[in-house]
Amino acid sequence: MSLTAPSTAPAPRITYGAVLGSPHVARLLGGTLTGRLPNAMAPIAILLWITANGGSIVFGGLLSALYGLASALAQPVKGRLMDRYGQTAVHVPTALLNPSLLLSSRWPDRTADQRSPR
Repeated sequence: MSLTAPSTAPAPRITYGAVLGSPHVARLLGGTLTGRLPNAMAPIAILLWITANGGSIVFGGLLSALYGLASALAQPVKGRLMDRYGQTAVHVPTALLNPSLLLSSRWPDRTADQRSPR
């Protein structure tokens, strides 16, 4: 049993324009999408990199899936570390470490071997 009478008025209709027109929402959404774009592009880049260098699409897909899985498992840990130590103390090392590790990954260039006559 409720102490207040049930409301019969319909709920207000909320549109995307009304949400994006709210203060700071468009800026925060733009920053979030821009910041997450590299995480979305990395698996595609890994797949293209492997296949362009003579690797199979299966191997490229496996590496892309492993990157996605590692990223998904690392995000809660990153969140916990940010809560404990602050965003800057976590984002700066990870922003330097992630591309460094991706660039240090070496895949032999097999395209030169395939072009040379045997």
